Amino acid sequence: MNLIDFAYKNIIHDFKTYVYHFLSCMFSVFVFFIFTNLSFHPALKVVDKNSSLGLVLVLGLVTSVIFSFVFILYSVSNFLKQRNRQFAFLNILGASNIQFKKIIFLENEIISILSLFFGTVAGFIFQNSF
Repeated sequence: MNLIDFAYKNIIHDFKTYVYHFLSCMFSVFVFFIFTNLSFHPALKVVDKNSSLGLVLVLGLVTSVIFSFVFILYSVSNFLKQRNRQFAFLNILGASNIQFKKIIFLENEIISILSLFFGTVAGFIFQNSF
């Protein structure tokens, strides 16, 4: 079993922990996508970038980026705290720090790709419903 299979089996085995992490990442992508699409809407091209409305749009976009970044960081830290017991068990079995980092990276990569896809799809669905 290689590390990709191990990461996949971890996700399947402890689905509840991963689903919360996935949903929070997907929500961040969704919020960023919706606000970005609203701020770059073709109807808002007439708004001067130096006007108060233009500055509010830019400030809102920056706030949305900061919110998404902080929310994902919080989600990752909470996700890793919940997995301390599993890491201790893997440490007892003799896993190295490099293997820990690779497993965490692969698991987060799988979750990130899925959350980017589903967050974007949800953004498209809700964008067209307004």
